Amino acid sequence: MKLRVSPRAYAKVLLHTSKYPHKAVNGVLLGDENLQDGEIYVLDAIPLFHICLGLAPMLEVALARVRKTLIYFIDSQFDQVM
Repeated sequence: MKLRVSPRAYAKVLLHTSKYPHKAVNGVLLGDENLQDGEIYVLDAIPLFHICLGLAPMLEVALARVRKTLIYFIDSQFDQVM
């Protein structure tokens, strides 16, 4: 499987890890999968924490917030097209 990363996503990951080189950095990569070519294209990155995350409730809340934001964004984009 081939992985391609957009400059925006790469920059976010690189800048966030550079800012906190002494800490673990956690986040979400957003992208698209092309099954025919066997390729994943990472469009964006959402940094979540720069701590060692042993707290599952914090992660669950953060991921729920990311999901809610993405659903809102997709719905607003769909409304503009229709």
